Amino acid sequence: MKVKTIGEINTCTLDKQINEFIKGKHVIDIKFSSFFDEIEGASFSALIMYEKIGI
Repeated sequence: MKVKTIGEINTCTLDKQINEFIKGKHVIDIKFSSFFDEIEGASFSALIMYEKIGI
């Protein structure tokens, strides 16, 4: 099993990055988190647990 963390300030962009990354992979789980800072604003991240297909 491998993991990949992806972070963005926009959920739409995060969705696109996740969908692109998981192509050709067996996804075990995805954990989402969000953080709000009064100066920086909101940020979102996803931890993707996966296995490569065919290995």
